[in-house]
Amino acid sequence: MLVSQALEKRTELFGRRHAEVVSSLNHLGEVQTLRADYENAESNLREALEVRRELFGDANAEVADTLSDLAYVLTLKGEYTKAEPLIREALSIRRRLYGDQHEDIAESLEALGLNFYDQGDFERAIVELRSAVAIRRELHGERHPALAVAIGNLALVLTDTGDMQEAENLYRQALSMQRALHGEAHPEVAAALNNVGWTLTQRGDLEGAEAAYRESLEISKGLLGTSHPDVTNMMFNIALVRYDRGDFTIAIDMMRDTLRIRRETLGANHPDVADSALNLALWLTGAGSYDEAEVLLDEGIAIREAVFGEDHPRVAVGRIAKANLLIATGRHEEALVLAQRARTSLLATVAEDHWLVAYASSAEGAALATLGLYPEAESLLLSSLEPLEMAPIAGALEQHRIRLAELYSDWGKPGMADQYRAKN
Repeated sequence: MLVSQALEKRTELFGRRHAEVVSSLNHLGEVQTLRADYENAESNLREALEVRRELFGDANAEVADTLSDLAYVLTLKGEYTKAEPLIREALSIRRRLYGDQHEDIAESLEALGLNFYDQGDFERAIVELRSAVAIRRELHGERHPALAVAIGNLALVLTDTGDMQEAENLYRQALSMQRALHGEAHPEVAAALNNVGWTLTQRGDLEGAEAAYRESLEISKGLLGTSHPDVTNMMFNIALVRYDRGDFTIAIDMMRDTLRIRRETLGANHPDVADSALNLALWLTGAGSYDEAEVLLDEGIAIREAVFGEDHPRVAVGRIAKANLLIATGRHEEALVLAQRARTSLLATVAEDHWLVAYASSAEGAALATLGLYPEAESLLLSSLEPLEMAPIAGALEQHRIRLAELYSDWGKPGMADQYRAKN
């Protein structure tokens, strides 16, 4: 690699602790990050940070740059709590140097907003990301690569808070801007297409979503190869759509592929591994492959707990999936405990009428019904019906209606049971 050769030559000339050498070392870390060689990137960037602090002091632009680069690597590794203080320090340095209206300030605000998002704090994420978009509009006008990325990041968080209309509008703005700036065969165009595919999935346009994902996948394969994390992310999204379209065998095989590739390239404890494991487990539960599904569920939940902490929404989603499996295998009391725990943690981070809360309530209500606690089960299941219409999980609403029918049938109210059976 040319960067490695440059580093070796500069080290021979100047020694390891020299401004030119550390510049090459930092650049090597950036290149390794792009190649998904995260362990070596982190090691080199940590060394670069140490030397830059020694050479320039703490209140220095190059120190802030390395802090940002290192935080990005930690984010890609799923180490979000370790990344946050680095992002904050870089932002503090940049504010002292530049004030509030500067390109690097916007970059740090975006990084901080995305870090809040990764840690499950959606409200603070939106505040920081809106600030970043406003700064970029002020600096660049209405067409700039950095503005397109900032708009896409804000849309990502809005999607998870349920504001789908603004999110889709923003994603389409970003895609149009990226195409105008870069043409078609560019990583940012691929990323923007992937984002549009996600919003189309949320709206139920599965054919349009798959077309967007596949276009994104082909661009990324040509640029990055077949095993890059970005390529695997697109494979993951296509698998979700194939499952939603009823192609269960194809979807399960694709999800197995993403799980295998992610384990090989990212390591066993990365949050993306958990995403593949939990989605595969969900589908295997639906297919009745309970033993394999349970192993994958426990793996995915353990990874998410280690990465995000026990009260993160992504951990709650894993617990709901495990509760559903426990219900399917007759372990109703265990299921009730898990579902209640998931619902309690979700209520601390999302609105009471969010589909995720309803998803947890559905499992909780089903467990209560099997234990003969019919009034409590009815209250939870009825209040969850409307929010679950927004759930992006295939079969979640249908499963919920079946649970209502079974509740009323077991409760001796066949007329009510027929009402919900008729809607299936």
